[in-house]
Amino acid sequence: MFPKASEATGPLTVGEHYRVECLRTVLGKRRFWVPILCSHVGDISGEFHHHIDVRFLTNYILKIKGVERPDHILGFKSCKSNKLRWVVKKCVRQFPLVQVLEHFEEIDKLQEIVKNRSVDPKRMKCPHQEMDLRQVPISTICGRSVRVCPAHGLAWDAETGEPVKRLVDRITI
Repeated sequence: MFPKASEATGPLTVGEHYRVECLRTVLGKRRFWVPILCSHVGDISGEFHHHIDVRFLTNYILKIKGVERPDHILGFKSCKSNKLRWVVKKCVRQFPLVQVLEHFEEIDKLQEIVKNRSVDPKRMKCPHQEMDLRQVPISTICGRSVRVCPAHGLAWDAETGEPVKRLVDRITI
């Protein structure tokens, strides 16, 4: 039996297999089970959507989606009737640092919502949608060690749990 990726308490091992919740979708003319982190109504858009778990996305699927880099994927709209299933998939990469794209306007709104909230540095759950950040590698933003939520791009100081404002031109990988 393979472990569930969602129950890991640290970064996953690239090359290992995990059970991952997947959404049945059509890309191009083919059907795929696309790995997801979470699905919900909300954020700023108010639309039902899923967040893709890029750790399990193959380069082939990225190519079909027309995406050059996995750090540019946050989520995609879908409907509640899409089928969900647990599928065994190979981890092909760690979480990349989610890029704050200039056209991603929601990040400013989300940062405003959580600006006075902090996370428990031992538990590391993003307060926006309770994403477990312990699986996310530590990155550097504005000289601070942070964990960046792979679902929405919100950043949290890895030691204190305080929110860290993200600016497009201040990201280092």
